[in-house]
Amino acid sequence: MPARTAAGGDGEDHWRLFIAVPVTGPVAGALQAWMAAARRQRPGLKWVRPGDLHITLRFLGNRPVASIPSLVAAGAKAAREAAPLDVEVRGVGGFPAAGRARTLWAGVGEGAAGLAALAASLETQLLAVAPDLDPVHQPFQAHITLARVRGGWIDLDRWPHAVAVREQDWGRLPVRAMVLFRSQLHPGGPVYTPLHRWPLGEAAAAGLDEPPAPR
Repeated sequence: MPARTAAGGDGEDHWRLFIAVPVTGPVAGALQAWMAAARRQRPGLKWVRPGDLHITLRFLGNRPVASIPSLVAAGAKAAREAAPLDVEVRGVGGFPAAGRARTLWAGVGEGAAGLAALAASLETQLLAVAPDLDPVHQPFQAHITLARVRGGWIDLDRWPHAVAVREQDWGRLPVRAMVLFRSQLHPGGPVYTPLHRWPLGEAAAAGLDEPPAPR
């Protein structure tokens, strides 16, 4: 029986993994400024930590640590087929709906199709080496999770702080790489550890992918 940790949901031989585009630079700064004010108004929400903002391309769940090299190879193939792009980050909304939001997110406008194509290519390559991955039941929708509601929902349409940024232009995010993360769940929130970084396009084709620098 694989070892497990009660807090983290994974153990020595199985890790909880996901692949994402980190959100950095001016876009991250603008979102964090809005979130800081929002956190004061809604302290009961579970807000994403500054520095942890990202666009998830594929949640992998608990995977054998021994399978990570094959996942890295699959990601490298998808990265080589992709091209760097810039995406427009815009607005604040909620899943499943703004009026009954359990998750708050910032959306992606221009460039969303490019991210969807990257996610689709990644899916093909991952399933070739890990056919037992849990299936994806919803169409890919690029977004940046900002907060989650604890045990209920909120009506964003009745929260002026959210209404004011419904169509806010947060800036353009350069997408030059994707990253494999380990996620360890703790009572204070998840801890994300970058394991591997894949540059997109020509850099990947030149074999420049490498583990990310420690954060």
